[in-house]
Amino acid sequence: MTRSRVSLAVLLAVAFFIAAPFARAAENKDWSKDPKQEVRRVMAQSADRALGKNAVDGVLELVNKDDRARIEKQISKKDDANYQAAADKVRKMWKDKYGHDFNAEADAELLKDLKINITGEGKDQTATVDFPPEPGQPAYELHLMRQKDNNYWRIQLPNSLSGDQFYDSLARSLQRLVDEKDKLPGAEDKAYERAVTWMLNEMAFPKGAK
Repeated sequence: MTRSRVSLAVLLAVAFFIAAPFARAAENKDWSKDPKQEVRRVMAQSADRALGKNAVDGVLELVNKDDRARIEKQISKKDDANYQAAADKVRKMWKDKYGHDFNAEADAELLKDLKINITGEGKDQTATVDFPPEPGQPAYELHLMRQKDNNYWRIQLPNSLSGDQFYDSLARSLQRLVDEKDKLPGAEDKAYERAVTWMLNEMAFPKGAK
């Protein structure tokens, strides 16, 4: 092999090793820099937690501090055994229907078709997420804000939602998933969008509300 060919081979090898990390970085995009994907992740986490142990406390951790403090003062937890039984039914229904455990956060990008509107800058950012309206029903949107102390996205709740209603709304959402499972899309990726919005619907505001 001539010297020029050796030099060319070395240059190609160096170029490959330099380019490879950038290619992997492109494949594994840092979603923390994408506020819309952060919003999707919080929504997915909320749905996953609603089906887990200590569900109410877990979901409340993703609610902004002021609303969380208000709900925690008012909340009167009911029959946790019944709630857990409903969560178990949802998980079983999902596994039977789609062949996988429910895990929305594993790929929050599945919620990409939801319209997310971001306003403001930095810690003053707020977001609304449009929920697909059900036939004959009014449209709703989920409100989120940046938590001032840590910059995390957190869910805002309507002032009309009380502690008892918060508990009951989560329980109703789980029962709805079981009762209306035939309305879930056949494709699992589309089903996640509907399931997550159903579970969070009673935390949402009427479309256009402040």
